[in-house]
Amino acid sequence: GGWRLLQPCSLQLSRSLCSRCARNQFSSLGGKPLWIDPHDWSVQHICIDDNIRLDDSDTIVHPQVFSGQGSSCARTVPTAELYDVCLVQTDLLEAIADPSYFCRCVKRCEENYERYLATCAESSP
Repeated sequence: GGWRLLQPCSLQLSRSLCSRCARNQFSSLGGKPLWIDPHDWSVQHICIDDNIRLDDSDTIVHPQVFSGQGSSCARTVPTAELYDVCLVQTDLLEAIADPSYFCRCVKRCEENYERYLATCAESSP
């Protein structure tokens, strides 16, 4: 059997902005913004890209987490905090060889996201 989504979802694709990354020395601060709201359990953002790195000075995503429920203030977080939760570095050879590669990445992120949200809920006042 194939993998299937348990919940309805939407998919959004974004184009890399290499010039913006270059102006910021290819650090996360010049990368694609990724906003995570750990207080909204109905939405999970996942970015899968071969240029995601654990080294924040050499990655293409600028991960930010909202500080509270309904808050518009977000703090920049290290890529490591969201790695395999919302951020996945593509293994190019495996992605080519395995037709279910991306589905497995999404499933792993969904499982890890549940744990991440539980941890955030425990640490919230």
